[in-house]
Amino acid sequence: YSVIVVSGCTDSLALNYNANASVDDGSCAYPPSNDDCVNAIAIACDSSATGDNTYASSNAAFGGPALWYSVVGNGGDITVETCLSSFDTRLFVYDSCNASTYSYYNDDFCGLQSSITFTSTAGSTYYIAAAGYSASSTGPITVTVTCAAPPVPGCTDSTAINYDPLAT
Repeated sequence: YSVIVVSGCTDSLALNYNANASVDDGSCAYPPSNDDCVNAIAIACDSSATGDNTYASSNAAFGGPALWYSVVGNGGDITVETCLSSFDTRLFVYDSCNASTYSYYNDDFCGLQSSITFTSTAGSTYYIAAAGYSASSTGPITVTVTCAAPPVPGCTDSTAINYDPLAT
């Protein structure tokens, strides 16, 4: 008798699982760890994160496969951008993972890549969906977060007796 060998992915948890495969060929594909909002990867102010959305879900408001990140507000303006990515992107910022709609959105700021600037609330967490423009917009995606210093409260009128030269 002869044995038929079928190569393929034998892991039932993989996106490309082949129930007919008898030999694992190492081709198993898995979604990224930050494939959804609840598993967003934190990005610190003034830093970047790079991921690959090739096997991610299309679970932002609309558009292609999305990777999820988060940033904690410092009270100043925060800029989130994908300008270092090599394909057409969209950006969404949500106030929570349970939000029914996004708070901020951008498509095509720096060429086909995206950028959003918003004023943050100190201590609040913002959730970022960095998505491809469409299902075919996939590959390495770099998300850069830049945080401006929060405004310093006080009187900015130099003729007032309570003038504060540090106030912004």
